[in-house]
Amino acid sequence: MNGHDAYMSYTLDSDNPLRSTERNALEFRFLTEAKDGVLFYMGADKDHLLVELVNGNLRVQADFGGGKQLSDHNM
Repeated sequence: MNGHDAYMSYTLDSDNPLRSTERNALEFRFLTEAKDGVLFYMGADKDHLLVELVNGNLRVQADFGGGKQLSDHNM
């Protein structure tokens, strides 16, 4: 990844031992001068996890069947 419009994708098959439905952890670090942009997205149909920058603030949005949950974090 060269730092400009980088993209990474990885798929876990349902029989992969690394796939878990009980508890998962995601950790990443980023450095950007952009105020807006998608940092992470995982989803299918309505179920999704979205981590993005909105006006320089971190926003996390998730829906795993129980309705959309939104959390904003000032940076």
